[in-house]
Amino acid sequence: RKVEVIGVTLGSFELVFVVTMFMYHPSPLEVLKGSFTFHASGSYMRLVAANIGAVIMPWMLFFQQSAIVARKLRTEEDEVEERLHTMIGSIVSQIVMIGILVTLAAAGRRGDDLESVVDVVNALGPAIGLTTAKVVVSLGFFGGSMCAAFVVALAASWSVCEAAGWDGYNSLGVSPTTAPHFYACFL
Repeated sequence: RKVEVIGVTLGSFELVFVVTMFMYHPSPLEVLKGSFTFHASGSYMRLVAANIGAVIMPWMLFFQQSAIVARKLRTEEDEVEERLHTMIGSIVSQIVMIGILVTLAAAGRRGDDLESVVDVVNALGPAIGLTTAKVVVSLGFFGGSMCAAFVVALAASWSVCEAAGWDGYNSLGVSPTTAPHFYACFL
């Protein structure tokens, strides 16, 4: 449970983009209209492909399955609770994605290209102040990156140990002496 709390805490830093989205006071009608606008340009198609690739990843299914095994979820009540947590996580992640897209679309209206983290900070600066923009972007990117690194490392560790038949207890809830291969893969 402690590991989950750390992961959720790190990932929650991304919610700052939902806050910044509302700070820009976007027109709900314009956001809705933009959500259903399709462009045939190559750069737009790459953006769509990148978003699909970021959302649909096979290793996430393996992570979910391994997390259920590691947490020893066995009852129907456990399954119902896990489904609820997965649904909430999916919804929150989509809200974060919308927050990022709307924030950066509103911030980029000045005509600047947002090609780097510095560009994102500078685009947010006029609305929330340069120092606040640096903190917000840093927290959002740090939290998202750390949460992703943590999840990917766990998924890889579980898959390697399961495939190799190492360590019967592939969980951060056991000591490194009990699951040495798991911890070696994780680190």
